Amino acid sequence: MLSSTPINLSATSWRSSFLMSSPNDDMVSANSTMSSSWIYYQGFPGSSISQNRSQQTSPGSQLSPVSSVDFIENERSLSHYLQDYENFERTAAVGQSVEQPSNLLSSFWSHPATRTSAEVPPTLRRCSYQLAPPTTVPAVGSSGSQADDTGSPSSSLYQSQDVWRRVRVNPNVLTQWNANLRMWISKTILFRLVKEIEAVDEALQCHGLADVRVGSVGLERLKKTAQILQVAQNIPTLISLIPFLELTSNQEYLVTRIKELAKGGCMSEFRWNSGGSLHNKDWEEHLPTDAAVVMHLFATYLDSQLPPLPHNPDGRPFTSQHFAKTPDKPPQGKNTLAIYQVQMNPPHYVLLEGEETLEVPKGRNNLFHTLLLFLHIVNTKEHGMLGRVNLGPSGVNLLWVLQT
Repeated sequence: MLSSTPINLSATSWRSSFLMSSPNDDMVSANSTMSSSWIYYQGFPGSSISQNRSQQTSPGSQLSPVSSVDFIENERSLSHYLQDYENFERTAAVGQSVEQPSNLLSSFWSHPATRTSAEVPPTLRRCSYQLAPPTTVPAVGSSGSQADDTGSPSSSLYQSQDVWRRVRVNPNVLTQWNANLRMWISKTILFRLVKEIEAVDEALQCHGLADVRVGSVGLERLKKTAQILQVAQNIPTLISLIPFLELTSNQEYLVTRIKELAKGGCMSEFRWNSGGSLHNKDWEEHLPTDAAVVMHLFATYLDSQLPPLPHNPDGRPFTSQHFAKTPDKPPQGKNTLAIYQVQMNPPHYVLLEGEETLEVPKGRNNLFHTLLLFLHIVNTKEHGMLGRVNLGPSGVNLLWVLQT
C-alpha cells in the first residue's frame, strides 16, 4: 500500500487526509477528480489539526489564513502558496522583532479592545507618536536663523520668508526667479565672455603673439600686451577683457572655471562654497569659490554698463558704490544700496539698504537670492533705475528675471 502523498511531503504538513491508493489508481484519467491528499484547507504548515490541540489553543493565538490558495492542484498553485507563506513568515518576524515603545500603552493609547502588547498592531509597535514642538520664527540676523554649511535651509527658511515678505515678495516665486537669474548670467556674461576669450586668443596668434594666450600667461603680462600699440589698435577688446580676470592671480584656474560654468546654459557646474578641479587636483581654499567668481563677473559686467563716475572716471562705477567685501568697510548712508560679502569662505552675502541689513539664509542660493533682492529693490523703489541706467528692457534688460 502506497501513500498518495508525494515523497518527502507528509500528509499532515499539507493539512490533508491520509489516504491509501488502490492498484487501480494508475488507470484514472488526467481529467478525473484528484486525490483528496492534495486538498488544501486554509491554515499554515506546522499548525496542529487535532481537535484536542485546537481546543487548547486560545482564541487570541489562532492564526488567520496566510494564503488565498484553497486547493493545490498543480505546481503553479503550490508555488503561489509557498510564496504567500514566505511573506507571512517575514511579516510575523518583523512584528516580533520590533520592541514595544515605552509610551505606547499609556492611558492615551490604551483602548478597551487593546489591552496587551501582543494585541497591538505591528504598525503601531513600530511607531511612537509625539507632539511636535511649536514652530518659532527667528529674528532676522539671529544666530539661530542661519542655515548650515551644506546649504540646507533648516530654521533659516522662516528667516528667508520674513525677509521676502518684508519687501512684499511671495517666497514661492524665488525658484523661478533663481532659474531666470542663473540663465541670464550664463547667457549674457559667461557665454559671451568665453567667446571673447577665444576671439582674443585667435587674434593674438594672427598678430604674431602665439605665446600669449588668455589664461596661460600672468595678469601683468596680459596688461602689458594690451598696451602694445599694435594690439591696442587691432585687438581693442583685450583691454576690456582684463577687468573680468582680476579676481585672482591664478589665471589658468580662473579661465578654466569660467569655461566650465558657461556650459549647459544654467550653470549646472556651480558649487557655491568650492570650485572645480585643475590638472586632476581638487579645489583648494586659496582659489576663489564659484560664488566669488560669479559675483565678480556680475559686478564687472555692470561696471561696463554704467557711466563713469564724475569724481573717479577710471574707477568702477558699480563696484565702488554697490559692492564691497570684508575686510573692507561697507558703504554707509541713508541712500546706500549695496551687496556686502561678510564672509569669504564659505561665502556669505548680505544686502545693505540705508541703515538696515537684509540677510537671506546661508548656503548655495545665498548669492543668487541676495542679487534678486537687490534687483527687486531697484525695480520697486528706484523704478528700475540704477543711477542713470535703466536695468529694464530699454537698458541692460536684467529686470526680466523677476518675472514668473
